[in-house]
Amino acid sequence: MNLSTLILDSDKAIATKRILNEEGNGTATLLQLKKGTVLKKHHSKTNAVLVLLTGKAMYEEEERTILLSVPNDFVEIVEKVVHQVVGEEDSLLLLIQ
Repeated sequence: MNLSTLILDSDKAIATKRILNEEGNGTATLLQLKKGTVLKKHHSKTNAVLVLLTGKAMYEEEERTILLSVPNDFVEIVEKVVHQVVGEEDSLLLLIQ
């Protein structure tokens, strides 16, 4: 199997697909962002890791901005910190919480 085949709705600007849901033990979610799309400001209820699989994306919060530009680049997201993600290119990311 290939992670990129799990999100088939390429017409949406933002698409998600939960690929693992272990109640009480965490989740893994694929996130597809089209170029120029902004995943609006929000916060995570838990610490998380956002990993770039393909494309290029910008992670932004009040205290820092991180460009994810090479496959496997990642950012640690601290719980309750308001942030947003911008698709600099069509991108596929993996969110692990």
